Amino acid sequence: MPPKIKFVYSPVYEMLIEELKTNNRKHMKKLVNRIWDKRRIDRYTKYTQKLQKKWDTIGNKAMNLISKTYKLRWAEKDINCYVLDNIDFSFSVPTTLKISKDLDWILALAIHELGHRLEFENLNRINWNAYNIKFRNESETTKQHILLYAVLENVYTKLFGKKKLREYINADKNNADYKRAWEIVKMQGKKNIIKNFVRQLK
Repeated sequence: MPPKIKFVYSPVYEMLIEELKTNNRKHMKKLVNRIWDKRRIDRYTKYTQKLQKKWDTIGNKAMNLISKTYKLRWAEKDINCYVLDNIDFSFSVPTTLKISKDLDWILALAIHELGHRLEFENLNRINWNAYNIKFRNESETTKQHILLYAVLENVYTKLFGKKKLREYINADKNNADYKRAWEIVKMQGKKNIIKNFVRQLK
């Protein structure tokens, strides 16, 4: 069984993020009042419930597809995916997603970050040296996303269809590093990139 994904809104986590971003006590006092507003907490709690309901229709299939495509196993039984509105970007560990009104988009984003997380869980099996040598002329961000995008092309197509895949690719066109990663996947082919990666697994 793949890990069970639970979407969570945490005002405590949000406060921690804000404390890391500012040393202004007056500003923090205003933020405390805003973040701990009951109506706001209720709103984001309802948001996570809607997101959870939508994820549960595809969750097991998504997690199995990610694992099967990478040829890697999940190490955890349960994973919390935190949703926050005060972050500039999403990240994988702990899995933290920037809130979006588009639930389909945030599900795709969750799959993106969970792909990174699976790589992190299997650091002892992945030959990153060989991978980095192969793509040594690319930026670090591009290198970090070539393999992931090869996997996501497979996962997104099977979950959402080719039209949605094109939308997600186009959403990255304004970021030069992400755009370049998609271009490499197109040039080299997702199957070849994944095949070379799997061949190097320890």
